[in-house]
Amino acid sequence: MTNKFSRFTASMACSLAVLFFASIQSHASVGDVFIKDQLIYRVYSEDNATKTGTVSVSAENISGDIIIPKSAKNGEYEYSVTILSNSAFSYSSSLTSIIIPDSVTSIGYYAFEGCSSLTNIVISNSVTLIDDRTFEGCTSLTSIVIPDSVTSIGTWAFLRCSNLTNITIPDSVTSIGGSPFYGCDKLPPILFSTGKKILVRYSSSNTMTSYTIPDTVTYIAGSAFSECSSLKSIAIPNSVTSIGGSAFSGCSKLTNIITSIP
Repeated sequence: MTNKFSRFTASMACSLAVLFFASIQSHASVGDVFIKDQLIYRVYSEDNATKTGTVSVSAENISGDIIIPKSAKNGEYEYSVTILSNSAFSYSSSLTSIIIPDSVTSIGYYAFEGCSSLTNIVISNSVTLIDDRTFEGCTSLTSIVIPDSVTSIGTWAFLRCSNLTNITIPDSVTSIGGSPFYGCDKLPPILFSTGKKILVRYSSSNTMTSYTIPDTVTYIAGSAFSECSSLKSIAIPNSVTSIGGSAFSGCSKLTNIITSIP
């Protein structure tokens, strides 16, 4: 009888301890994951005093029209959604549109890779980074506006967005990785930022043999003239102070470069 009572008492104490521990752990710790409305949140930071924190967001094979919330509640804690994770929505082939809230500051690499039905995306004016290959293979995307908050666009960011015909690149962008629009053959043959401060892309299908860069341009993006096999001569004005890597790679006929770069 005593042994049975002791075991029962010990069991009850253990259960109470578990319940107590669960009550004080009613939120996710840094690095933990919780799920709400098909969206997966990973905790990046938290403040126990204010019961607030930040999370990244992702989803597995999500579909339809999605509005990402600015915040997500878990237990007593309110987390601000600040990051779209690397590969956040990759290969969600039935995702048709998405709105990114103004709490988000960065979009990870491969975030929308293979989202072949994505036709509309709204990027808030808080995002500063569009990482490498973010929109790779978004073959239904025809138009996108990059907000003034963005300062960096990664390598191959829009790789093989084959139906992209219109894109707005603000002058806030100061860094562009190599070949961000490779395979985007419906874009204009020469692509600049809005104030023509950056020469983003000169299409390899362009048949002109010579080209003079406008004197508004201060930066030639990486791989901007890559594989331009018809180009024989180019004039670079003294307004240009920086040229990205591999800017003229594969320009097999380029023999004359007129430059006055300081």
